[in-house]
Amino acid sequence: MTNLWKRIWLRASLLATVMFVVGCRPEDKPHSGDYDRVLVLYASAFNSLNNYIKSDIEELQTGYIPSYKSEEVLLVASKFCSRYNDYGEQTEPSLVRISRKGRKNEIVVDTLMKLPAGTVMADVQTLRKMLEYVGDEFPSKSYGMIFSSHATGWLPEGYFSNPSAFENGNASVSGRRRNGGELTPYYEVERDPSLPAVRTVGQEVVLKNGKKYTREMEIDGFAAAIPMHLDYLLFDACLMGGVEVAYALRNTADYVGFSQAEVLADGFDYSTVVSRLLLESPAAPQKVCEDFFDTYDRKSGQERSATISFVDCRKLGNLTAVCQELFDKYSPWFMIMDPTKVQEYFYDSSKHWHYDLYDIVAKVIAQVGGDEEDLVALKQAIDECVVYKAATPNFFGVPINCHSGLSMYLPANGSQYLNNYYKTLSWNEATGLVE
Repeated sequence: MTNLWKRIWLRASLLATVMFVVGCRPEDKPHSGDYDRVLVLYASAFNSLNNYIKSDIEELQTGYIPSYKSEEVLLVASKFCSRYNDYGEQTEPSLVRISRKGRKNEIVVDTLMKLPAGTVMADVQTLRKMLEYVGDEFPSKSYGMIFSSHATGWLPEGYFSNPSAFENGNASVSGRRRNGGELTPYYEVERDPSLPAVRTVGQEVVLKNGKKYTREMEIDGFAAAIPMHLDYLLFDACLMGGVEVAYALRNTADYVGFSQAEVLADGFDYSTVVSRLLLESPAAPQKVCEDFFDTYDRKSGQERSATISFVDCRKLGNLTAVCQELFDKYSPWFMIMDPTKVQEYFYDSSKHWHYDLYDIVAKVIAQVGGDEEDLVALKQAIDECVVYKAATPNFFGVPINCHSGLSMYLPANGSQYLNNYYKTLSWNEATGLVE
């Protein structure tokens, strides 16, 4: 194994365990009024990203940390393995507050909440329970969240890991029983070790009968589980940068930052995240996305792989209307378009479910000799809501020749199962891409 791959895969295994100092007497609470800003890092790390996300939290503490008595609050909800890659010992999810206290202004981590061992973080009920606690205990003028884990965008729970099980009717999806059988989890497929580790909404490994499975959330359930309105939601997770995701979150967050492709396991630049979001005035979530891209764009080889965009969800209305009109006008062609001619965002040719939104429509219009004004209208609508976008020239060897800042499903490269599932998404209900 080369030194490069050792650094990518083993760096985190050498990190010391994150130490939590438990304090917080009730009388320490500085006030009972509203806070100015609350930032929540929600980290579902009971998976292959365990040590990477531990490293992120350590890196976070090297940057700006707010005072305990300030109007800004930094919270971390997380669950880690007790030992790397050990999923047999169940651990407790926790919610902690990280702040500076005392005469020495030392960093202190106060444990606010613990859930029973075995509680799944990648679960909508857990997400809601923790965020409801945040809303009750930290009433604030502004909330923001970073979500860190594996992810697969809008896909059904488990589909990415084991598509054949779904296509053959042998899998269960998010609480819905199939074929009258009991709910069954699904296998986590081992990743090609020749590539850097990545972050693949949320994932948690579950052991059952000696086999490894995973649990995930689906995007509509994820959006519905967030009890407060967010000023921004940043995904340190793979494949979330789709129009389907942005539309599902339109009533949940004003802005969303996410990647159209995967995200390498090192993730965001956590040394600057807190200062961007809690120190700068106003908060600068777009700068977090810019910092992320700049970090990876300076690398070389396959480590120079990144896509990112920052989207104003409040301005999706015109894009939705334009897409509805275009999908209706060119309806048959989205089902038969040659997917090899469209910009994809995943290196695995067997898992091309995320394509560039603009490029899909552009290639359809070019193929049928459609109205160029339709393409102008689409670009204007995308530019209205995509505030920032950036992409490296390649991602794991896949050329990025077109990057609009939003991906989308291409029915021509899907399946009957995916098409039927896609019909249930709020984006499809609004636009009618799949009839």
